[in-house]
Amino acid sequence: MFMINLIKFLPFLFIVCLNTAWIFPKRLSKFESLNENQCVSYSGASIFFDIVILIALVYYGRNEFREIMSTAKKNTLFSRKFITHFHSVWNLLDTFVLIVGFLFCFLDLSYSCMKPTKTSEDTLKMFASFFFFSSWLRLLEYARGIKSTSTLIRMLTRIMSDMKGFFLVFFFLIIGNFLLTINLR
Repeated sequence: MFMINLIKFLPFLFIVCLNTAWIFPKRLSKFESLNENQCVSYSGASIFFDIVILIALVYYGRNEFREIMSTAKKNTLFSRKFITHFHSVWNLLDTFVLIVGFLFCFLDLSYSCMKPTKTSEDTLKMFASFFFFSSWLRLLEYARGIKSTSTLIRMLTRIMSDMKGFFLVFFFLIIGNFLLTINLR
């Protein structure tokens, strides 16, 4: 079952990488070397890949919803088992990938239909980077099933869980620094 899920995930990861790391930046950038036909082909390819990614996200969302409902007692959303589903880092990562992926695809599709602004372009780049990074992190979830990498992944998750307090303080410092930088401009 693990290898089947990995084989299903690898094309999704390839399409996400292709769209967010190659086609998406080319479409957003205003290169003088690109003529009108190249810009249209990048937009068409990006729209096509966004739709393929949305279809894959619906599939993964359905699987995640089934997993949530199978852990919930009597299929109710207010049971304790529903909340315990999200105690696992991997389940949180799956949910994060779904949310950020849907937001990125919908924003990218709407961006291709409207006149771009600097704010919308920056927002889209931010969601693209979160989606790209979280999709790669999700590959670590599948690396747990490979004998040679499972020990390393278990060690990484244990270290990260032990560093929760540090990450919380670090997060507040980063946010504070970000707000200070914005206010100084």
